[in-house]
Amino acid sequence: MNELQDGAYVALVTPLDAGGRLAEESLARLLERLSRAGLSGYVALGSTGECASLPHHLRHTVMRKVREQLGAKATVLAGVVETSLEEAIAEAEQAAKAGMDAILVPPPFYFPMADQEVLAFYTALAEASPLPIVLYNIPQYTKVVIPVEVVRTLASHPKVAAIKDSSGDMRYFGACVEASEAARPHFRCFTGADDLLLASLAQGGDGTICSSANVLPEVSVEVIDRWRAGDLQGALRAQRRSARLIRTAHRLGGHRAWKACVELLGAAPCRVAPPYVELVEGERNALKQVLAAVEAPTID
Repeated sequence: MNELQDGAYVALVTPLDAGGRLAEESLARLLERLSRAGLSGYVALGSTGECASLPHHLRHTVMRKVREQLGAKATVLAGVVETSLEEAIAEAEQAAKAGMDAILVPPPFYFPMADQEVLAFYTALAEASPLPIVLYNIPQYTKVVIPVEVVRTLASHPKVAAIKDSSGDMRYFGACVEASEAARPHFRCFTGADDLLLASLAQGGDGTICSSANVLPEVSVEVIDRWRAGDLQGALRAQRRSARLIRTAHRLGGHRAWKACVELLGAAPCRVAPPYVELVEGERNALKQVLAAVEAPTID
């Protein structure tokens, strides 16, 4: 499968227990809740899933357990976060063995990269990977922007399925949509900026891969459905429902806050990977208030 469906994908948290092991029951409860929301797919081990903080053996366990829980029909992607091309290829092979449908890959993030080096990395990975690739532009973490001209070139590659842009730069996102126009519908443009979903759709985007869908998956689905139906005001109302929660989560540390939300809603434990630390009581209380205000459903 080299072509991804458009729509809303959840950037899954990785529930961990106090010992740093996968909390399988928490993961099962979360996935059961999300499976009823009408999502287009799931992304394990992205930034929200703390891929860069997890050892390889735990990443492989997460891939297998997510696939087992969701079944063969669900579309599941796995994050591959590596500074080495060789290790990225090895992880792509592990993802294929675990039954993943595609991999989400940021550029290497230690040394600065010239444009031609970014292109060379993704081209070599695409040629070697058994799975399609989703480019992952997240310069706030990698310090590398995937150049628009590189996106233009890679969009026509048969093994490159999409880009996820988490930069929050709508000029960049719009340029990527325009640059990949000739590769549609093979190539998709997804936003990773939860609060810019509607703006990205107006730019010609295809959907989102977002953290907030761990908590309010129906909101992302509704924004897209209403936009497609021509109901701009309805789409705007839907997006505004999650806006306060997104702002609060960003202020409280991103993935740490989303994991705390999942715990507070019933999928406990959902601890963060070391060396990062849990939210303090006052921060969790702030999240509780926002979750109540937005009427976030519990995770049974």
